Amino acid sequence: MRLGRIVAGVGLPFLMATSVLAQELTVVEFARRAENEERFLLRIEGAAEGLQVANIQMEREGKTKLYCTSGSLLLTSDQLRVILVRYAEKNPVKGTWPAGMYGVALLDALAEVFPCP
Repeated sequence: MRLGRIVAGVGLPFLMATSVLAQELTVVEFARRAENEERFLLRIEGAAEGLQVANIQMEREGKTKLYCTSGSLLLTSDQLRVILVRYAEKNPVKGTWPAGMYGVALLDALAEVFPCP
């Protein structure tokens, strides 16, 4: 599966938090802390960049993208954080996942906010 290789090669380091602190938090706590702690915000941004690269590759291969933003929309780090917080609050099971799963939750959130036709 090509997507698996893309995510593993490009985005996996950003999709999984590795610090002990991040492992003690939930996804929603992680996303909330990103409002005031840059280290968390940078991880969310990094995960989004990895997902964007995977999306570009999927499109190049003629496959369905992971999520579909309109035109040349560029999301700011804070917009990504808000999307993740709202998604985690709206989906409490995923919001209580260990923070190391924030990248997977971000992918789910982006797919929900920006579905592909």
